[in-house]
Amino acid sequence: GTPSTLTAEVRRAAVYKRRLAQSGVSLVCVPFDEAVERATPAASADWAAVCGAAEAEGWLYRPTDLKAWRDYYEALLPNDGSSKGAACDGAFFALSLRGRSCASGVGQVPWDELLGTKLPPLVPLSPSDPPARPRSAAEATALAAQAALYEALRAVDARRVSSLCSAVDDPEVSALGPPNGRLDSWDVVLKYDATLGLKLASQDVTVDHDGSQAYTTGLEFPAGGGGASLLCTQRWTREGSAGAGSGGEGSWKLAQHRTIPYTEDVDAAACLRCDHRGCVALQRSEPQGAAGMPGDGKA
Repeated sequence: GTPSTLTAEVRRAAVYKRRLAQSGVSLVCVPFDEAVERATPAASADWAAVCGAAEAEGWLYRPTDLKAWRDYYEALLPNDGSSKGAACDGAFFALSLRGRSCASGVGQVPWDELLGTKLPPLVPLSPSDPPARPRSAAEATALAAQAALYEALRAVDARRVSSLCSAVDDPEVSALGPPNGRLDSWDVVLKYDATLGLKLASQDVTVDHDGSQAYTTGLEFPAGGGGASLLCTQRWTREGSAGAGSGGEGSWKLAQHRTIPYTEDVDAAACLRCDHRGCVALQRSEPQGAAGMPGDGKA
């Protein structure tokens, strides 16, 4: 893609950097020739900074033979003008550990869905995996907001969950809800104590470069789930005036909550999308199989 597209994509991938390690994923970004030539100095500088930071953290790698990578990707794109579209929108190809294609697409990478279906963890995950250490006050308060959310979920307290949410409707939940799907309120979602005894582990946090949004992820271990784990992601927005311990920018409110099964050798068949109104459950209708290509085993 373009440097601007890749910068935005690497920032989205950073939300899942801990999961990329758990799934053994190495990310390689390839800017197209034309896109690089047309990039503004500011876009090129942003791309270099974001790329350098991700490389330093060990989850993004720079291609040693950029031309070979470009030729490889361009050969995979149809020769009908869509290559130029992909250069603007971005295109991705996921390869299994055996070098076989297991997913591809144009536009933003649906990271949690990709990890939950085609790139699951390589080994069983642990409910005792500790949270990441926050690097700033903003990260610390976002992790504290996540902890408060899970205290409310474990207490099966729908009113408390709602109080932690932003009052703004999430666009994705709105698109998936009525008339296209069923949106259950938090009272209904928690009605049968599904979150009672829920454990949260391996918490991680990323704050947007402008400080306006934060993303937290973690591993959910339902009580009685036999060790099965789910990947959860929360998007937080700033709301209200700054207060003590808020990092100086106001408190975090939950804008969106999403979960998907994320367990060794499991191809997730369902996921949740939630906001202040409640949750929409999404169920895959097509056949499911082992992670990666049929017969490929672990991706």
